[in-house]
Amino acid sequence: MEFSEIIEIDGKKQFRYMKAMAISQPCLHCHGEKALPDVEKNYLAYTLRIKPEAIN
Repeated sequence: MEFSEIIEIDGKKQFRYMKAMAISQPCLHCHGEKALPDVEKNYLAYTLRIKPEAIN
């Protein structure tokens, strides 16, 4: 599963690309069950169509 698009933020075009990563239970042992804060922040910025820096 993947998705890409070109959007405009503050008058500048940006290319955005997202691709699901396959993981299994052994991965979660070290990496945890919750996404890292930066990943969550970038996803939120993506869905709101704003710059990640705009999110505190």
